[in-house]
Amino acid sequence: MGRDGRGVRAVSESSIEITFMYRGVRCRERISLKPTATNLKRAEQHKAAVEHAIANGTFDYAVTFPGSPRAAKFAPEASQETVAGFLTKWLACKKQHVSSSTFEGYRKLVELRMVPALGPYPAGRPEAQDRARLAEHAGGVQQDAQQYSELPALGAE
Repeated sequence: MGRDGRGVRAVSESSIEITFMYRGVRCRERISLKPTATNLKRAEQHKAAVEHAIANGTFDYAVTFPGSPRAAKFAPEASQETVAGFLTKWLACKKQHVSSSTFEGYRKLVELRMVPALGPYPAGRPEAQDRARLAEHAGGVQQDAQQYSELPALGAE
């Protein structure tokens, strides 16, 4: 991570390299900034933000480093996740943040309406052939869900 242990170093007259660990792999990414003292400090802050996102589980390699060849290697698993899996996780997260009656309403809507209708569809952006079917199923569910403002939007891009 660089000789000084910061994980940030100047690698040329026009770029800075940051080093961090992600999913057990040491990653090195270049940032197109002239390696001035100010830019090195900015790169350290960027590295800290990356490490914070990794620790929180919110890091998306392709968003943070869109031109990186490693982005495809670290594509998020969520791209293969189904709506049923996403809603099940969402429901578990909501349980500790809402009242029991609100949670029960969410649970009934998710388990009895949303999952049976939309469960097998991919949770990411739907493929073109799935959009019409998704919109058809989502229409009735969305009407039932209007009373629950925190429910995730369905069929939206």
